Amino acid sequence: MNEIEEIKNRVDILEIVGGYVDLKKAGRNYKGLCPFHAEKTPSFMVSPEKQIWRCFGACNEGGDAFSFLQKVEGLSFGEAIQKLAEKTGVKLERKSYEKDESKRVLFSANRIATDFYKELLGEKEGEVAKKYLIQKRSLSEKTISDFELGFAPRSKKNLIKELEKHNIKENESQRAGLAKEKNGIFLDFFWNRLMFPIKDSGGQTIAFSARVLDDSLPKYINTPETDIYSKSNSLYGLDLAKESIRKLDYAILVEGMMDVVASHQAGVKNVVAPGGTALTESQLRLIQRFTKNIKLAFDIDFAGSEATRRAIEIAWQMGFNIKVITIPEGKDPGDIAITKTAVWKKAIKDAKYVVDYLFDESLKKFNKKDAIGRRYIAKELLPVIKRIPDAIEKDTYIKRLANELLVDEESIQKALKNISLPKEKREKAEKTKTIKNYQSELEKNTIGLLALLPNYLDFAETILEKEDFTDGKVGIFYEKMVKYYEKNKDFSESKFLASLKKGDGEVFKHYILYAETNFSDLDEEKRAEEIYFGAKRIKKNSLAQKKELLTKKIKEFEESNDHKGAEKALKELNAVHLEERRIS
Repeated sequence: MNEIEEIKNRVDILEIVGGYVDLKKAGRNYKGLCPFHAEKTPSFMVSPEKQIWRCFGACNEGGDAFSFLQKVEGLSFGEAIQKLAEKTGVKLERKSYEKDESKRVLFSANRIATDFYKELLGEKEGEVAKKYLIQKRSLSEKTISDFELGFAPRSKKNLIKELEKHNIKENESQRAGLAKEKNGIFLDFFWNRLMFPIKDSGGQTIAFSARVLDDSLPKYINTPETDIYSKSNSLYGLDLAKESIRKLDYAILVEGMMDVVASHQAGVKNVVAPGGTALTESQLRLIQRFTKNIKLAFDIDFAGSEATRRAIEIAWQMGFNIKVITIPEGKDPGDIAITKTAVWKKAIKDAKYVVDYLFDESLKKFNKKDAIGRRYIAKELLPVIKRIPDAIEKDTYIKRLANELLVDEESIQKALKNISLPKEKREKAEKTKTIKNYQSELEKNTIGLLALLPNYLDFAETILEKEDFTDGKVGIFYEKMVKYYEKNKDFSESKFLASLKKGDGEVFKHYILYAETNFSDLDEEKRAEEIYFGAKRIKKNSLAQKKELLTKKIKEFEESNDHKGAEKALKELNAVHLEERRIS
């Protein structure tokens, strides 16, 4: 038995999930509010028998103890393994399960550097940096400790020597972004700067941002890209903000690291920063693990900044609800958070929906009383309106723009038609996807119910074939169930699962949990009815597809004067009609 299997055998999913979700018994399973999206009616199920979880609500996520911990804590698979190994007492032979084992030394080097810089901040050499933080930025000792702020010494070899004491060689320090080579000599990458450790969502230091304490430039320098750090894939402060983001169901994005630190001290902890880069899709995906709501506390000049416009477009595409925080007096969030905490909190509360904000900004920027001004306002705002998914909301903003520009609504509607957005293609694809998802759910529920009531497999076999399932995987499972039942003249859930490949068994468990959850309020007779009507719907859908295909073939044969082909296809079509009457 390998280490992962041993952890699986020892872990109790109820204990793991119960640490984050208030669970109540619901038949064989447990139910609670999903921790991954806001809901009032519990749709989150945990099966202690199968050691799996599943949300039957908006997010439709599911998995085992490993995947739950990954999602709820924002961990990598390797990090989840290590955490569960510690909890279950399983000794791991290797310290990391990262795909690239060489990354381990990079994490170690950055952890040692964090401790080294932190310690120096409290010593005489770090006094200037400490005074800056406490006297000029009004940070408390606790805040400095929470963010593990530090100081890089003036000497250009001190950190390298410290790393060598821990058997980390100069070339490895360079690979970690902590040293650089100049004329064959290795030197510390950072010196005489205030140090901000940048961490992943699990709290491991992956890089640093370093600030000067005078007026020299550049003001900030960051760790170069390494095997464990990419600026566009990280968010400063996420490790300390994630719980607050999940609880409040929104994330605040600020520009600077000091803004994050100051806001945290002011009691507003759901704050992160992109770290000197325009907000990227990867960063949004990190936030998406915890919420679909963001409030932006920086300049979002939608028309002037290509990077900002792209970031907001991506956020819209990903389904984020975006608001914009307007900070009074034009100050930084960090300054306001510390000196006027109540003002900062009110600004957050009063954040405007992004479309209203963009309207207000455009109308401030251009003069709507002259023709050129109106043209620029329309140029900025028409694409914004075009992207609004809700028809009523879109109509509201069409009316508002028409009113502001003193034109009729029909003119705005015509102008909108001339704007083509990639989203329209996606919406069409989403509609098709929704239909396919419905069919897939029907098929999964039906075979899940058949696993719970296997004596109805005889009935299902009179109607369904593997080819009737649009989801090929489900069709294969159905075929295997029928063969297993015919061979053994009985159906044992546990033995059938054992007969499947390891990965297939895990998938099939979820089908059973689907059925148990979706039909938990039905007795056996009602569940049997669901099998009866479900099997018929699957067959009818299959026959409808065959009819559509055969009708198309007949037309093609007739157009090419292939009478034999047309006659054969017509016979097949008549057979489909007969089959439809048989099961109706």
